[in-house]
Amino acid sequence: MDSVESLLAELRHQYSSPAAKDLGVTPPETKAPSPASLDQLLASLEAFGPAVSSSPVAPAPGPNPEIQGLLRQQQQAQQQQIMAQAQAWLEKLDPLSSEGLWFTEFAKKYPSPLLAAMELLQHQER
Repeated sequence: MDSVESLLAELRHQYSSPAAKDLGVTPPETKAPSPASLDQLLASLEAFGPAVSSSPVAPAPGPNPEIQGLLRQQQQAQQQQIMAQAQAWLEKLDPLSSEGLWFTEFAKKYPSPLLAAMELLQHQER
């Protein structure tokens, strides 16, 4: 922002200096717009479309409780399905196989082997 202000100050200085007047450079005249021209401008803007309503916008409706309930049920069903898959996978897993040894190390980061297996299965589904 300082650079813009410094450029503006420099341009004002150039146009207001006697050297600029010698070159025949005149600064642009700035005059306040007349009320009639403002009315014309407003009329032309209104011709393009209606003005933005000043009435408050109604807030978007909140989430539908029925939809939330259905989503929650669907998530619970998915969790139960993944839990059943994880339990079946753990029952088949040979703890002395390379996969079993790897999983044992992996599961140390989780509160239970079941949670670790669920996380692993969820990640594989993605």
